Amino acid sequence: MERCPHCRARIKDKPICPRCGADLSFLLIVEAQAEEYTQKTMQHLLAGDLQRAQECVAAAVFLHATEFNRVLMGFVHTVISKQCEDC
Repeated sequence: MERCPHCRARIKDKPICPRCGADLSFLLIVEAQAEEYTQKTMQHLLAGDLQRAQECVAAAVFLHATEFNRVLMGFVHTVISKQCEDC
């Protein structure tokens, strides 16, 4: 997270906003969990486990719908669709 979602102040690595004092610790934890799911998605893709990749990317998007996570979700769906066509 680069900016406080409440006041838009720049955030460093501290969980408290320097401008408005908002406690951002929970949001930072959720953001970190989303990143873990994104990494797991890519690991499952590399391993060929499309079902687990789909589950992980859905969790990543649910937690933090970044542009990258949305594109990754589309990619996973495309790969799964393509695999189903080949069956």
